[in-house]
Amino acid sequence: MARHRPHLHSQLVAAAAKTEQGIVDTRVGRVLALLGDTTLVAKAAEQTSPNGPLAIESPDAAVVWDDPQVQERIAALAADGITVERREVEIDRGGMIFRKWVLTVAF
Repeated sequence: MARHRPHLHSQLVAAAAKTEQGIVDTRVGRVLALLGDTTLVAKAAEQTSPNGPLAIESPDAAVVWDDPQVQERIAALAADGITVERREVEIDRGGMIFRKWVLTVAF
């Protein structure tokens, strides 16, 4: 019978938690990059309709939407009159329904 080794168990748990936090940090970074000034200006310049909101696809938005850094950036944009919302969009491709997350940015 295998002997229980609590030290090894705690090391494995700590390593898994560190990996999970790294994944979350990466996702937060991606969303913050999408909401960065440079990206928003570039997306606005590409937009074909100057009066409509920007729609920026972001699979990470659903996962990290409530992260304090993301919410802080959204609040900073709101202070400048820019609203950011996330919404789920359904796409029908060949009879199959796919869902994706989109950030809608209105200014």
